[in-house]
This record gives sequence, C-alpha cells and structure tokens, in this order.
Amino acid sequence: MAVWSQAADGVPWRPPAVVTLQPNAFASTYVDRPRDPFPVGIRIIAEGDLQGARAVGQQKADRLHPGLSAGDPIWDEAYNQALMHHAIAAGTCMPDDVDQPRWEMADDMVPRALSPAGAARLFDEIEMLQIVDSPLSPEVTREDEEHLARLLGSGELLTDVPAGDARWMRRMLRAVLDRSGKREG
Repeated sequence: MAVWSQAADGVPWRPPAVVTLQPNAFASTYVDRPRDPFPVGIRIIAEGDLQGARAVGQQKADRLHPGLSAGDPIWDEAYNQALMHHAIAAGTCMPDDVDQPRWEMADDMVPRALSPAGAARLFDEIEMLQIVDSPLSPEVTREDEEHLARLLGSGELLTDVPAGDARWMRRMLRAVLDRSGKREG
C-alpha cells in the first residue's frame, strides 16, 4: 500500500482525520489492549487497496465457506469482515504521520486487535473520509440545507429508509453536528 505524502521539507504530513478509540474498541483477548484512549489517524485509501480488499474478502469467504457463495448471508458476512479488516489496515496510520501505519503488520494485527464494534467504527470513519474528501461529492446548497432542515424537523427524513441506510445516515449527521462544534451536551 503506497502513500505519497512526505512533505518536501521532511516534516511528516498529518492525516486528514484522527479518531480516538476507547479501550473497549479492542478485543479483551488482545494482549496489547490499551488502557487509555487510543488515537488513530485515518487516511485516504488508494483504489488499488480497495480492489485488494475486495479480493481478500472473496478469498477469505471462499476459504471459510467453500460450499457457499455471494448472496448467502454467512458467506457475505465473512466477505464483509475481511474487506473491512483489509481496508482498516490500509486506511489507518499514526495520528501525527500519514506515512506510518498505525500497526506493524496491520493486515494480521487488525483482526486480532479490534473488537467488532471497534472495527466497524474505524471502517465507518474511513468510508466517511472517502466521501467527504472526494471531489465528486457535491456540497449541499442553501436550498438543500433548508430542505434537509424541513425533513429533519418533520421526522420524515428517515421514513421508509432501510435500517442499515438509516443507521449510516444518522452517523453522517452526527459527524456533521460534531464537526460544526454546535452540538448540545
């Protein structure tokens, strides 16, 4: 996984996002489980790393469940878990240097170190950064903001939205609220 980011002056580049995991984001069986909050840099994943994550996901799901295929819930879960772990290995770094992986041998370490909730949190952060950083993602207009405010105020925004999509949307909205610094409580 290649990262081209070293500044010309030799000063490391900071990652575009840093999240802090609590100790419960790590597996209880992980020997080096941190006792204190654990900062993790989030970096943009290259297209090749995403393709690699898909290939790893398919290989692992096929190996674990040779009689099953895509579309079977058990195979799909194994695929998604492996894809997520590979993406986390590629998309995390030290909080002060985007060129330095957060874990040595991250492809092996991530599945052993993180709890399912910790892995899901980091994957969500990586996915969010990919969306936010993309020049293809349009910004909302003033009219969009007003429409969104009406939908949120009426409670209609998430009606008839599948549960997984609604959960994702709530997380995105929470990230917007947190980033604005205008969150209550």
